[in-house]
Amino acid sequence: MVFLGDVPAQLARRVLAALAEGARAAGPVCQGRPAHPVGISSALFPAVRALSGDRVARELLQDMSGVEEIATDDAGSTFDIDTLDDHRAAS
Repeated sequence: MVFLGDVPAQLARRVLAALAEGARAAGPVCQGRPAHPVGISSALFPAVRALSGDRVARELLQDMSGVEEIATDDAGSTFDIDTLDDHRAAS
């Protein structure tokens, strides 16, 4: 699971539950935007390892069947605070 430390535990539990129920991958979507955390089943690890350069897992998953989107209204799940500017923008 790609998991940021500031993501609500409830979303993480829902993603893990979707994987346990057989989803190839799962992640929340907030107002149509992909959010965090994203869980990827071990069956996809070889494909993820093969990604290189600026390719990201999102590209791998976007047209794949078996990816479960979990609706959320938690806008905080769509952004990440890595810099002081990010913090200012979120305040």
